[in-house]
Amino acid sequence: MEDYRLEQTGQEVQDILNGAAMEANLQAEVERATEAEGRLQGNIDVEEQARQDADSLLQQGIDDEAQRAKDAEEANAGEIEGIKALIPSTATSANKLADTNYVNSSIQTATAEYRGDYNVVTDLHLAIDATHAQIETLLPTVIAEADKNDYCYVMIPTNASTPTEIAKIERYKMTSEGWKFEYDVNNSTFTAEEWAAIKSGITSGLVAKLNSLPTNSDLLLLLAAKQDVLTFDSVPVPESNNPVKSGGVYSAIDDEKTARLNS
Repeated sequence: MEDYRLEQTGQEVQDILNGAAMEANLQAEVERATEAEGRLQGNIDVEEQARQDADSLLQQGIDDEAQRAKDAEEANAGEIEGIKALIPSTATSANKLADTNYVNSSIQTATAEYRGDYNVVTDLHLAIDATHAQIETLLPTVIAEADKNDYCYVMIPTNASTPTEIAKIERYKMTSEGWKFEYDVNNSTFTAEEWAAIKSGITSGLVAKLNSLPTNSDLLLLLAAKQDVLTFDSVPVPESNNPVKSGGVYSAIDDEKTARLNS
């Protein structure tokens, strides 16, 4: 503490004492602030360590999950390869399984629909020597709707002047690329009637039934004894094959009734 001189006044002494007290208080506040800062830093260090520990646990969990996923993927890959080994590239009647493309193709083939037959001259308006490509291009104009593997027939006439006489019939199939020629149905000439008979689906059973029906000759014999124009008798006539008019029948019955009454 500062020495007091005798010549100093009381006020001056008091000011010195107050300054000393303020310095002491300031030192105490600095010490308290330093202590609080130390505690705060300690808390920050604890929180930082806790956060690091949590991050470490989270990363470990992520790593563990990634490893489990990798192990599962490797296990599944082995099972998939095992299944693939059982599926043949080409299905046969002996195979237990068939590849997807084969199954889809089989289903589409089984559900293929017949889309009609078309004359290259009268329906497609092409020449009788039209190419397959020309016919393939025009088929969509006469077939409004077709699914994959649907099919149709195109009739090629012997000449354009008699388009009903068919020289050749070609089969076309709908593919993923549009209508495509498949093959020729015949190697000999068909008439329109013969082609209609082929498409009719008539069976040997129906033919037998038709053959059992009366022929034209049989019908003519049955009709030979019939009158072309009926002749009517006015009254019943013995041995006559003619029909009798109703008035004549009435008169005959009435005459018979009168004769019985008079007898």
